[in-house]
Amino acid sequence: MNDRLIKDYRPYLAKLSELSYDREHKVSLIEDEDMSHRMFNFDGISDKFSKKIRGEKNMSCDGYYEKTSQDTYLVEFKNQEEGKIDKKWLKNKIYDSIATVVMNENVTRTDVAGRVTVIIVYNDANHGEKTDSDYSTSEAFNRFSEKLGELSGRKDVDSLPKKFDLERYKGILFKDVYTVDRRNFEKYFLKILFE
Repeated sequence: MNDRLIKDYRPYLAKLSELSYDREHKVSLIEDEDMSHRMFNFDGISDKFSKKIRGEKNMSCDGYYEKTSQDTYLVEFKNQEEGKIDKKWLKNKIYDSIATVVMNENVTRTDVAGRVTVIIVYNDANHGEKTDSDYSTSEAFNRFSEKLGELSGRKDVDSLPKKFDLERYKGILFKDVYTVDRRNFEKYFLKILFE
């Protein structure tokens, strides 16, 4: 990948506790200090890229992880309940992140859509005040959706429900998408990503 404008991502390596840090509440969504569980601070990469190209900051996911050249991840950590996350904002953030990867790595959108998995991590244990645009999430509905997935033959992470209407961008912007509460991220994805 010598064609990258930001050639070396290594200065952007960060622990998950840093990438998931919520400045407003001064807490990390993922309390993981393991030095082998690091990924690139994609906000930092995107900031530097934007300064070189357009002078105006793009939206970007929090983390970028290259497990292999054909198996990469964009991760967004939201210390909010699922019902408080704006779907349009989330879609735009993913779009800008994919566009940054395409342009910085000088690859096609099809290449990226064949190798990048997006993971959205939220925090249903974070109960704040509800607004008119919030919707109620249901732990019972989540368990029901997981059970339906299992009954249809899907296992582990593939049995988890896909939320925020993002699945329709599979094959267009990314290879796959997972929308998980922080507990399921820790249960499934720490192994998938780092083992």
